[in-house]
Amino acid sequence: MSRWGALTQDEAQQFGFDLVERQVQAERAAFEQLRVNLCGSETGAACDTIVQAEIDRKKAQAARIGGAVMVVGGALEVVAAGAIATTCQTGFTCAAAGAIAFSGADNAGTGIAMLWTGEQQTTIGANILLGLMNAVIRYIRFE
Repeated sequence: MSRWGALTQDEAQQFGFDLVERQVQAERAAFEQLRVNLCGSETGAACDTIVQAEIDRKKAQAARIGGAVMVVGGALEVVAAGAIATTCQTGFTCAAAGAIAFSGADNAGTGIAMLWTGEQQTTIGANILLGLMNAVIRYIRFE
């Protein structure tokens, strides 16, 4: 039984399936368009390899751009935390400065890893939040 405004389990599964199906269709269409752009009317394993290599190159490029943005944003967070820490007069303000500094260092470090590897990375903070969320979901079990 669902609460008002909540999706039933069947509705949630269908909603999730629809989103995944739309994403798969979009990726197939993009792959086919890239195939036409790179290979023309040719098909086969050689063309698929060329297309996949181009997709991998673009994913690495996007990850590196995102990494650069994360490094800059993380550095700004650390600078802001330093400014807050120099003026903190209460324990709460000092704790907030520490949390902001941790977040900034986490973002900058993850950005450096993305720049280096060209692969998407997850921050420590995101992993902690995902772990907590999964624990709550297991506890509640949406019944």
